[in-house]
Amino acid sequence: MMNKHTPQNQEGRLIIVEDDSDLRDSLVKYLNLSGFDVTGVGSALEFYKNVSANTYTIAIVDLGLPDQNGLVLTEYLRKNTDIRIILLTSSSSMDDKLSGYHCGADFYFVKPVDLRELSAIVTSLFARIHHQKSTTPNDGFNNKTDWIFIRKNWLLQTPCGKDIKLTAKELNFISFLISDTKEVSTRQELLKRLEYLNNESGHRSLESLVNRLRSKILTVCGESPIKTVHGTGYSLLVNVVPA
Repeated sequence: MMNKHTPQNQEGRLIIVEDDSDLRDSLVKYLNLSGFDVTGVGSALEFYKNVSANTYTIAIVDLGLPDQNGLVLTEYLRKNTDIRIILLTSSSSMDDKLSGYHCGADFYFVKPVDLRELSAIVTSLFARIHHQKSTTPNDGFNNKTDWIFIRKNWLLQTPCGKDIKLTAKELNFISFLISDTKEVSTRQELLKRLEYLNNESGHRSLESLVNRLRSKILTVCGESPIKTVHGTGYSLLVNVVPA
C-alpha cells in the first residue's frame, strides 16, 4: 500500500520504502507533519515504479524488504540517480554500517528510529542539497569554496580539488560531524559512533584519530576544516558538502 502526503511549503520530495506498515505510517505521518512532501511504499517493486515515474530528492530505505535486499536498491539509486539515501535497519554492527556506506548511503539509522532525529537529518540534507544547487556554477563544476565529502569513494576533497583518502574510522568521524545538527559534536557522541569505550583509553583513541586525520589533511591542503572545542568535542569550521 502506498501512502502519500503533499504539503505545499517544502521544496523537494521524499520517498520511504518500509514493509512494516505501522512503522511506515508513523514515518510518513511524522515527516508530513514536519512539512515534507512524503510518499510511502511497502516493497522494492513499488519503490522502483514510483522512482521511475516521479522525481524524489531523498529516499529512506529499509534494508529488510520482502522482495529485494535494500543494499541492492541503494546501489541502484547511487549509480543511476542523484537521490540522497538514508538507510533503516535493525543491525547496529560496524560491518553492516560500512556495507551500507559502501553501497552509497548518506546516513544509517538503527531501529527503533528517533523520529525527531530523522526529521532533523532530512531537514539538514534538504538544506545542503539546496545550498549545493544554489552555489554550483552553470558549467557543472563544484563550487571550490566548499569541501566535498565523497562517501562512496571514501574521500574528502579539498576546495582546490585534491583528494584525501579516508580510513573507516575517519569516514565515520567526518560523516557524524556532517550529519550532527548541533553546532558541536560531543566526545561522548563520537565515542559511541566510532565504537570506542567511554574511558581514558577511548578518549586517547579519539584524539589520536583526529590528530592523524588533521595531519593527513594539512599535508595535502595546509588547512583543516576540523575544530577542537576544548572540554566539549569537535565541529567543522567550513561547509562540507556530501556528494
